[in-house]
Amino acid sequence: MAKNKKRRSGGGSGGKKKTQQQRKRQPRPAASPPAPAPAASSPALWGVGLALLLLSVAASLMLVLQSLGNLSLPGCGPASACGRATSSVWGSVPGLGWPLSHVGLAYFLGIAAAWIVSGGRLPAALRWIVRLSAVGSIGLIIVMIVGGYLCPYCLAVHLANLAFVGLLELKFTGQPMRPALRPIGALVGVFVIATGILAAVQTREAQAVEERDEDALSQSTDAIIEGGGEDAGFTGRYHYGPEAAPVRVVIISDYQCPDCKNVESELRQILATRDDVSFSAKHFPFCTECNWKAREHNMNPHPNACWAARAAEAAGILGGDEGFWKMHHWLFDRSGSFTQAELQQALPTLGFDYTTFVETMGSPETLARVEADINQAVELGLRQTPMVFINGVELTGWRARNALTRAVDRVAATNPPPLTADADRPPSALQKGVNDWLAQPKRTLPSDGSGWAWGPEDPAVDIVVWGDHLEPFSIELDRRLRAVAESAPDVRYAFRPYPFDKACNENMQPRSPQHDGACDAAKAVEAAGRLAGLEASWAMHTWIVENPRSFSLDAAQRKARELGIDPSRFATLVASPEVAATLTEDIAAPRPLGLRGVPFLFVNGRQVPFWRLKGEPLVERIVEVARGGEAG
Repeated sequence: MAKNKKRRSGGGSGGKKKTQQQRKRQPRPAASPPAPAPAASSPALWGVGLALLLLSVAASLMLVLQSLGNLSLPGCGPASACGRATSSVWGSVPGLGWPLSHVGLAYFLGIAAAWIVSGGRLPAALRWIVRLSAVGSIGLIIVMIVGGYLCPYCLAVHLANLAFVGLLELKFTGQPMRPALRPIGALVGVFVIATGILAAVQTREAQAVEERDEDALSQSTDAIIEGGGEDAGFTGRYHYGPEAAPVRVVIISDYQCPDCKNVESELRQILATRDDVSFSAKHFPFCTECNWKAREHNMNPHPNACWAARAAEAAGILGGDEGFWKMHHWLFDRSGSFTQAELQQALPTLGFDYTTFVETMGSPETLARVEADINQAVELGLRQTPMVFINGVELTGWRARNALTRAVDRVAATNPPPLTADADRPPSALQKGVNDWLAQPKRTLPSDGSGWAWGPEDPAVDIVVWGDHLEPFSIELDRRLRAVAESAPDVRYAFRPYPFDKACNENMQPRSPQHDGACDAAKAVEAAGRLAGLEASWAMHTWIVENPRSFSLDAAQRKARELGIDPSRFATLVASPEVAATLTEDIAAPRPLGLRGVPFLFVNGRQVPFWRLKGEPLVERIVEVARGGEAG
């Protein structure tokens, strides 16, 4: 038994060793090839994703700056597709009034940060957020198309976002993801910080605007209390309230204008609580169908405004004061928009027969009445609606909180006698232009490094223009101001260059008109002055603005020879770093002052908001007022 056990024991041990040897002899499976790097690690694809996000950031930033008033985007004025998009109900967060461009900028900055820290491998939670943003972009693009305001900057934001989402879905789906905490933290942190900064800037800008509105409101209310002047019978065709009233309100408005609707709402509350206020309305529809001024500027932001105004006039013709005000209120309640079916349904409730009303609305009489209001508004210098008058004096600053209510209260508190509209006379467009200049704050202008100002060292009137030697409006204004300076020995005039030429001006806004050669023109004027003094500088300046189409550096060298300047020295100085540095200073100088275009005009340190008035010598009148010491 013992031997048998020993053999089994020995046999077992030998078998175990043999098995181990057999295992050692068995070849090991070949190592599997390394897995390919995930697509997210591709620098090219990661870079494309980041570039798309940065494009959305850049376009959003431009819209933010536009909304804050710090940037004037080409094609993005109040009547443009961009202006209509940002001012529409879809341009802000419902209930909060927070601009959608602000939300977009903070979001895209946050996603860009998450994209960077994750190396392009966003966690599932962020991927769903990105997908939701794509749904939002598609929805907003549809809204813009249906609404007829396809804003190019908004479109750039949304198309770049959709391209990014497409890249994420096609190239990065199924790839390993980084831990969720860091990318989500980056998104949330950057979004919160960006939103906080935007809120602070928005608050500061709002406070600045409110201060300006309050100042304008105070000044215009003082002017109303002081009295308007000569008889002119400034009033609308229909009156609400007593015909003779201590406080007489006239508003020129557009039924589709949001600001007009806000002022109208405030006025209704005033009329409901006071019996010493009368109101009459005039029309200025921003619509090319009946408004020649809108056609002249190719502005058609309110396509139904003409028919709304004619509907109000038809109601007045058929129903007198009562009929006019019923239709007036109905139109404002609907923001001036209505279909034929909606009008047909409403007319019986307003007391009108549909067939008779439509015939009257389409008659030459209603068109003539609306056109008469438009012409008078232009004569009064209207630049936006509403234009509000109290006792014949324009009320500015009406955007301030409860502005109309406070102005009416202040005027009524002085116990003015009840009068009819015959006592009211608003100023002309010419006088309004002067008043608008007088209302501007006095600014300290940046020093002129060149010193090529024409006129005395201690002038009664100091005129400074930033302009482009080859730009038509700059040329027109310069011609008029040189004539003023030549005829008035107490006027000093300086033309400081701001060329719309990318060769030297990096501050040009996107899509601004390019005036090739404008940099060379400015340098030629500077070089002529450095080589031969003030008179040579102005001689070169005058020659350029009188021959803008034929300007070239070769032609400028020939002109320099005529002025007694050595052409080779002139050419060398034009190309010198010193002249380039002076031009750079001139270009940078007006930006803090709010330059958005040229010409940019100041008279005695006050900006001239509008210098061009068809058929009127507005600039010359402003200089005349300044010489009289009214704005020294």
